Amino acid sequence: MSTFERVNCPDEASFHAVWQRDKVSTLPASELAMTGGALADRAAWVFIAGYQAALKQCFPILSAHQGWCSYLVSEQRADPAVATCLATQTDAGVTLQGTKSWLASAKHLRWLIVKAKSAQSTHNLLVSVDDPGVTVDVRSGGRFLSEMTAGGASFDNTPVAAAHDLAAREHYADKFVFIESRCLMVALCSHFARLATELGWDDGPLIQARLIVAGLATAELDQPESVRALLAGMNQLRGWFDDWAARSPASDLRDNWQANQQLVDMHRRLLERALERRPQ
Repeated sequence: MSTFERVNCPDEASFHAVWQRDKVSTLPASELAMTGGALADRAAWVFIAGYQAALKQCFPILSAHQGWCSYLVSEQRADPAVATCLATQTDAGVTLQGTKSWLASAKHLRWLIVKAKSAQSTHNLLVSVDDPGVTVDVRSGGRFLSEMTAGGASFDNTPVAAAHDLAAREHYADKFVFIESRCLMVALCSHFARLATELGWDDGPLIQARLIVAGLATAELDQPESVRALLAGMNQLRGWFDDWAARSPASDLRDNWQANQQLVDMHRRLLERALERRPQ
């Protein structure tokens, strides 16, 4: 079976099995997004492909740590009974204590990158789900990307080695929104280009959009011209999607995308807001 052959994966476990079978995690980030998007048969798996590629590009250390990862940022600050995630310096690195309220693909994660504060600074920490004191709470998905599991995580005096306390020069966390949008665009274009081929439609515009977006330099992704290029690609993709949905007969795939079209719209809004905040 070709790596780029879309396969039926009705649940997260089956898509994860295909991902492992084809060793997708070993690919460079842009190729990972392209391959994962082509393999995906629904919106949730396209998101996972783009998200995993974004994490690999944002945190290069993941090239040496295979398997799905999630970036843990959100906290339940409104609930005083839930502890903020804090890092405490030790001679060997840091220890991690507290909770994070959201992570993607919770049931099949191998790695977590946890954003946590200490008295000295903000840390991005690489943690294995099997490390001491780590508990992952798996929840079924909601109405959006419903096939994907979600969850939270808690840490009880979890030790993190100094080598896994990522210095600023070792990541692009400040550009994550832009990197995620770029990688999601690559995955989406690859997914719909595959669909266009199956339908006998012209896939040229999708391939061209994918090449333009994939070619944007990571270091310049937060610059206005790069954000505009991402937005242009998203708008082009949304136009193709609307045309496909209007012309296609009812199907599980069309219904799935119509239920999850906010995957594109959400990133368009994030990019528009980022562009509004940037000097022109």
